[in-house]
Amino acid sequence: MFALRSMLQGTGDSRTPLYFLLGSVVLTTVLDPLLIFGRLGLPELGLNGTAWATLVSQAIALVALNLYLHARRSPIAPGWPRFGQLGPTIRKTLRIGVPAAVQQSVVALGMVVVTGIVNGFGEIATAAFGAASRIDQIAFLPAINMGMAISTLAGQNLGAGHHGRVREIFAWGCVFSGGMTLLISAVAVAFPEALLRVFITDPAVIELGVSYLHTVGACYVFFGLTFVSNGIINGAGATMITTATTLLSLWVVRTPLAYWLSREMRSVKGVWYAIAASFVVSMIAGTAYYTSGRWKRALVQKAPPGDAARQADPAQAFAGEVGEA
Repeated sequence: MFALRSMLQGTGDSRTPLYFLLGSVVLTTVLDPLLIFGRLGLPELGLNGTAWATLVSQAIALVALNLYLHARRSPIAPGWPRFGQLGPTIRKTLRIGVPAAVQQSVVALGMVVVTGIVNGFGEIATAAFGAASRIDQIAFLPAINMGMAISTLAGQNLGAGHHGRVREIFAWGCVFSGGMTLLISAVAVAFPEALLRVFITDPAVIELGVSYLHTVGACYVFFGLTFVSNGIINGAGATMITTATTLLSLWVVRTPLAYWLSREMRSVKGVWYAIAASFVVSMIAGTAYYTSGRWKRALVQKAPPGDAARQADPAQAFAGEVGEA
């Protein structure tokens, strides 16, 4: 499902995987009580029924999506591989995909280490960090999905030789992603208690969680802007660069700084400042690499000579296309 979703998004279709994913979620919701309590003649599986409901619904969604793609004669409908092209395709997929996979693993491992530092300050700190992190996850969703859209648009235009259009993608990406996360930051800073009470009620935990949102929540906008530059860099296939910036943010800045500040301040709030600082560093590193244009030079070298006008000016390229038509 993830592979098909990625390929559909790569063609600019983000609705189809959304519909099938939504169908899978609805089917899981229906099957959960039936398999847990054994209704309508189905076996009573207890809590294991939830696992079976998820497995069955995702399998059905996957089969249905495959049938749909074949019925629509989609170019990404799964079929037998062309063995003559299999080797180069696998190598290119691994070259782009492995760094991205490592990046996600590094993020997860970094969060484990930071959580371990927080746990050292007791149950209240752990509970506050857990509740605030859930708000982080909600706040980050618009930026993450905007980054995926930017990566798709950048890849399509770079593949077509319209390098000049990437500047517009970057500018509008900053407007949308930055604007959404800035709004979320404002809500998190203005109403932290209301947000935290959705998950916890302990006054001591809420007080510490409020300090987290006042510090980290105020920096959500930097996180949102990071996904704009990273989306373009990933769209150009330079996933090794975004992996390097992630390593810099998490393992050179966040983790060591969280350990040092928390010890110097003798408070878990030092971790909050470290997380906020890592957002800023990640944004600066990603934006600096984008503005350096190094990713673009490599693409220009590979592009055919006839694409020079498109690379320089997307409006001129469009005019040329109209003239040819």
